[in-house]
Amino acid sequence: MKTFIERTKNYQDKIVVFTTSGEGTYRMEGVDAITGESIIENVPLIVNRIKVRLDPLFIKR
Repeated sequence: MKTFIERTKNYQDKIVVFTTSGEGTYRMEGVDAITGESIIENVPLIVNRIKVRLDPLFIKR
């Protein structure tokens, strides 16, 4: 993921990535993130949190 983000710097404000990092403590400099532990049962909850934050960005003006 880190390599992908670094090579697409021109589009970083348009990329959404959902991934896990073990305990949820790894952070990439300059990337806004919602972090959490890698518990597969929590994936729907985290995806919903992401959607709630992103939905307003997709409203047509």
